[in-house]
Amino acid sequence: MSNRKIRDEQISASSSFDLQSTGPQHARAHQESGSGAWCPKNQINLLSKEWLQISFSVDTVITSVETQGRYDDGRGQEYATAFKIQYWRPSLNAWASYKDDFELETIPANNNTEHAVRRTLDRAIIARRIRIVPVSNSTRTVCMRVELFGCPFDDTLISYDVEQGDLQSGISYHDFSYDGNLADAPHLTGGIGKLYDNEVGKKDVFVNHHKWVGWRRKRTGGVKLSFEFGELRNISGILIHTANEFKKSAKAFSSVSVLFSTNGRDFSDNIIHFNNPEDTESEAPRWIRIPVNNRIAKVAKLRLNFGSGSDWLFVSEVNFESNHTNIELLHDDVVIPDSVSYFSVTEHDDGTSMFAFIIFFFMFLIVAVIIIAVIYRKREYRVKASSPSPNAKREILLTIDGNTIKHHVSPSTYQMARDNLQNALIEKMPMSPIISDYAEPDISICSDVTANTPLLYGIDGPYDTQKRSNPLSSMVKYSDYGEVYCTTLPEIARDNWRTETLPLKDFME
Repeated sequence: MSNRKIRDEQISASSSFDLQSTGPQHARAHQESGSGAWCPKNQINLLSKEWLQISFSVDTVITSVETQGRYDDGRGQEYATAFKIQYWRPSLNAWASYKDDFELETIPANNNTEHAVRRTLDRAIIARRIRIVPVSNSTRTVCMRVELFGCPFDDTLISYDVEQGDLQSGISYHDFSYDGNLADAPHLTGGIGKLYDNEVGKKDVFVNHHKWVGWRRKRTGGVKLSFEFGELRNISGILIHTANEFKKSAKAFSSVSVLFSTNGRDFSDNIIHFNNPEDTESEAPRWIRIPVNNRIAKVAKLRLNFGSGSDWLFVSEVNFESNHTNIELLHDDVVIPDSVSYFSVTEHDDGTSMFAFIIFFFMFLIVAVIIIAVIYRKREYRVKASSPSPNAKREILLTIDGNTIKHHVSPSTYQMARDNLQNALIEKMPMSPIISDYAEPDISICSDVTANTPLLYGIDGPYDTQKRSNPLSSMVKYSDYGEVYCTTLPEIARDNWRTETLPLKDFME
């Protein structure tokens, strides 16, 4: 409560004096919120029905409860002098009431508003919801703060059925903490009590009887118990804590019969019988283990038989050695063995297997060599086919003779020659110093004569007799962004052009 693991919406109450200042959300111990505590609307007495309820998300084991009054920095004067505990879980048909070892329901609480009082329960309770019910011998105003101590219930037991214990000289050996259905007494059904509360009885059962459940021999057929789990369990052993005070005619059971069922209706014919040797030396209480050999079951029924010459049979606790299983059974007579059987197989060997292995090995080796050789030859052939001849020569010869170009290469060479010629002509043009990505030709440096002179010497026109250097000659002047440069262009070979002629105008197109 105080660490706020329990949220406000998990806390409710029968009523509140003022929901905002004294509602159930202010019932956390050791905290001063609102007006300091939960205060019910009505005053409390022995007949009042006010309660504070805490709900859990799962079944929870509660071992102790702590209570406080309303302190509110010294202004509060209300507290509960006593309270009762009621609890519920899905397997119960109704709310159950907690009882201590003396079968009392009332638990002492506080005598002031400041100090907290913690009460440890004589036996833990398993609850999904718990109610703290304040009570008082006189009518009074009560306010409470509460803290709970416990842990989630991690077992899968839903309930056990048992016949109610007997009385002896006014002493009860009943299972009085049983929280199931008591209407069919002496047969108890649908609940959990002393036999599954993790509390074992002490020696001298007729004095320290609070933890024991005892049955007299008057019963025929022994003592019958039935345990039901919420899932299939793989059970490997059952442990029973029993008394053996043979001098007082309270011996341990002499034998046990165990039946199993996966659905609670049909029980297997494979019954386990266990005989317990009689012990006439020690009267100390003891655990007796019944080996089960891994039986899959959801319900286990036990029948305990009285010891020889014994009038009483006492049991304080029953535990199961089991774990979860996902096995889906078609019938109940399934036993999981504890051990594994090993088998060996011997074959007659006359040497033929070794001979066959040698032949297979050599055949595999030959095939592997052939495959490698074929792959190597194909690879060598591909390398030779793709390699160029070292003696191959490539020559491109161009010349300009008048208005024609002679060549003896493939037509693709025309495009390369034309591109080279155009690039040379462009480089020949003077450029003006314009600072931009595009440079206009600069004709200011050209003379009057050269300004009107055709770029190519020998082209038909009025200036075909004018002497002008060939634009493809080795020395060319050109202007780039306002500056004049000289560069040397490679001379193009002029001889050996005899195979074909092409008009220059067609070439330039």
